[in-house]
Amino acid sequence: MRSAAPRHSPLHSNAFGLLGDGLAAERQDCTSTVRYVFELIWPQACVECHACDEGCRVDVCQGGLRHAVQVPWALVEFDQGLLLVRAVYRAGLPVALQRAGAGLSLSL
Repeated sequence: MRSAAPRHSPLHSNAFGLLGDGLAAERQDCTSTVRYVFELIWPQACVECHACDEGCRVDVCQGGLRHAVQVPWALVEFDQGLLLVRAVYRAGLPVALQRAGAGLSLSL
């Protein structure tokens, strides 16, 4: 007698793999957008971006100071970074980062 266990088709398995790959690709695109926005605002700074579940952590290094900014995915995923640019300026980050001391951590 044959088992009634469901068979998994290769197409079904690949569909789940593509969904996971799609999310990873989308997050990579968003991380690139975040880096691009921060490099436009601070062209003389060194900008590093790291993806995590909640968003993108941005490390901005300038003049011996290092600043960490947590950017939620919602600010990047919807409109390719326009909300992020608005949030950066509304939060006063350009001025705050100019006056900041070492070790300052900011969040949008």
